[in-house]
Amino acid sequence: MPLDPRLVPVIALLAAEEVNITGTAVERRADALARREARGLPLEAGGPDGLATEDLDVSGVPVRVYRPGPGRLPGLLYIHGGGWWSGSVDESDATCRRKARDLGVVVVSVDYRLAPEHPFPAGLDDCCAVARWMFDAADELAIDRERIAVCGASAGGNLAASVTLRLRDEVGPRFVAQVLEVPGMDLRMVGESMDLYADGYGFTRAGLEECREFYVAGGDPRDPLVSPVFADVHDLPPALVMTSEYDPVRDSGEEYAAKLAAADVPTVLHRWDGIAHGCGELDVILPDIAAAYRDELNAFLKGYLS
Repeated sequence: MPLDPRLVPVIALLAAEEVNITGTAVERRADALARREARGLPLEAGGPDGLATEDLDVSGVPVRVYRPGPGRLPGLLYIHGGGWWSGSVDESDATCRRKARDLGVVVVSVDYRLAPEHPFPAGLDDCCAVARWMFDAADELAIDRERIAVCGASAGGNLAASVTLRLRDEVGPRFVAQVLEVPGMDLRMVGESMDLYADGYGFTRAGLEECREFYVAGGDPRDPLVSPVFADVHDLPPALVMTSEYDPVRDSGEEYAAKLAAADVPTVLHRWDGIAHGCGELDVILPDIAAAYRDELNAFLKGYLS
């Protein structure tokens, strides 16, 4: 279907900003934060939302824990996106608060190390360390270790899948479910959707390839923990994979969902037509789509965490 007309000015703004991007990764992260603040987008939701929050250090990895209430609750590990080189727990604060409230679960948001200063597998190692800690410290956190899921968006979806793969291959507990939102699952950056939408829909091909080079740093993009489409996906927890029609990484996410289903992993794939990458939660611009998007995500997770 056609691109939702409400997104046309958003895509134009992103394209204009992409043209003017210069500087090191550190400088560009600061510039992205400044642009976010200029648009009136809060870094932290804050406010009297009834959540108890705590910033902790897990073996050198910063995390933020969101608790919606007392008692032993299910847990959700949340991994933010940002092309493996940007993003933070502050930028994903509002998202994590909403998930904690809507799902009634303890959300643990991980501030993993970013490329290019810390290329693969540094960020993945951090996410895995926090995942193991959630299970090991479940009693201390008042989390039900039998009801812990993982959710990640964009590059965070890639990392969520890779964390799930690693935990499957270790002796110990596993996630009960995984949610992969608009995940980039093949860092070769190939396919029909890449050819169609890598320019003009909030991305440029050069920008996407730079994300890969920052993260992989000359390594093999076919490594199954870098590009999960090359992984053995048997014996993984049920998955919800959300993709967007006008998204260059769409096909890689859908290919991964097909692999999961072929391996008898319970899998739900939903392509959101008419929208671009990361637009599923744009409440102000697409309130109807954002509400439906969250309803599906929450319903899936509640099915495994309740």
